[in-house]
Amino acid sequence: QNGHNGQHGQHGQHGQNGQNGQQGGSKFQRELSVGVSFCPERLASGQVVEELKQVPQIISGSTPRALSHALALFEPLSVDLVELSLLEAEVATLFLNAWRYVSFGTANQ
Repeated sequence: QNGHNGQHGQHGQHGQNGQNGQQGGSKFQRELSVGVSFCPERLASGQVVEELKQVPQIISGSTPRALSHALALFEPLSVDLVELSLLEAEVATLFLNAWRYVSFGTANQ
């Protein structure tokens, strides 16, 4: 039997269609619920503790549950939060990074 416990090539895990031993259609389908929380970093290196209290933190979530996870992350810190959509949060991050680069570039001239 070559160590297959009489299963002959299926190893007790996958049937011919690769659906965990189930033949034909699956009666039981698992739904995967994934949410994305987005909290872009906007703090200068070396000044995180000071800026965390001074700079409002942008938070976003792809679902209400994902947003609640982001809120729960920052809640113990008692910081100001700005809730945005995912697109708004990404655009805000890009704009703030561009502003920071221009500010540093101007200061270095």
